[in-house]
Amino acid sequence: MKAIDIMTTGVITVTPAMTVRKAAKVWGERHISGVPVVHDAGVLVGMLSETH
Repeated sequence: MKAIDIMTTGVITVTPAMTVRKAAKVWGERHISGVPVVHDAGVLVGMLSETH
């Protein structure tokens, strides 16, 4: 099995400028446990999850 076989497309992301509270609201509304943090240029800069 390869990552492409199980990965999610159309990923929900947040920006580095977004507050943690707002990011948590996003994943709470979408029933997900975390989100990638993506810079305006589309570059992945990190991840936020429920454990943060």
